[in-house]
Amino acid sequence: MLAPDFNKESRPGENLFTSSVLVLDAKTGAYQQHFQLVKRDFHDWDVSSPPALFLSNHGHRMLAEAPKDGHLYLIDLNTGKLIYRKPMTTIANAEAPLTAQGTRFCPGAQGGAEWNGPAFDAADNLIFAGEVDWCTTVQSVPAGALASTAAGKPWSGATQGFGKQDDPKKWSGWLVASNADTGERKWEFHAPFPVLGGITPTTGRLVLFGDMGGTFYAFDSGIGKKLWSKDLGGAIGGGVITYDTGVGQKIAVAVGMTSPIWPTQKVSGKIYVLGL
Repeated sequence: MLAPDFNKESRPGENLFTSSVLVLDAKTGAYQQHFQLVKRDFHDWDVSSPPALFLSNHGHRMLAEAPKDGHLYLIDLNTGKLIYRKPMTTIANAEAPLTAQGTRFCPGAQGGAEWNGPAFDAADNLIFAGEVDWCTTVQSVPAGALASTAAGKPWSGATQGFGKQDDPKKWSGWLVASNADTGERKWEFHAPFPVLGGITPTTGRLVLFGDMGGTFYAFDSGIGKKLWSKDLGGAIGGGVITYDTGVGQKIAVAVGMTSPIWPTQKVSGKIYVLGL
């Protein structure tokens, strides 16, 4: 995270370690390296999800990340080089300056990919990314006026907190399956609501996920064919797991995410357990 979110003039320099994947020694916490994905961020496009780590077909250690800027990044940890950066959702006005009159940009301040990172499917050598397709308009505040921000109010650099989102009637989401080596898009599903929750591929070539409208899906992971879906009655914004009970495979999914920044159905949270 960095602040003010929408005004980079007040924080000169490279803003090191912000909007980055940071690599630490797990035993000591010592810094090893970092990969800054969104440089000099001024859209609130922080890297807010965990990366996926896997071995490539060539035996290299790879890191895949999908931050809020709407792209999928692949980094070769053996060399430290960026292999590709591919768009996963609507990208618009990404480099346009923010103005006092208002600048609309996509993805908006709420993603791209939000809290759940990409998932690697070894069976088909695919990376899955769940994405939000929702744009934001920000009216910027001059750097000199930031000091007068009242205590307890967002210090964002915008006149309206974290900007004004498009009408939710215009929001949607994506599940994108990309070739892990090249980033080439193999298939995509345009969901009627943002795909914010975790993506879970299985060795049985299923991919499981939900959307913020409350629909839970099972797709054929190799070809992108929808096999099953069901409305579970609340936004799906958290994790999805599958496990063996000894008498059959089960799926568990958290349902009913509510938040003041997401206009979702207000319901009690539940965990649904489904059988394969």
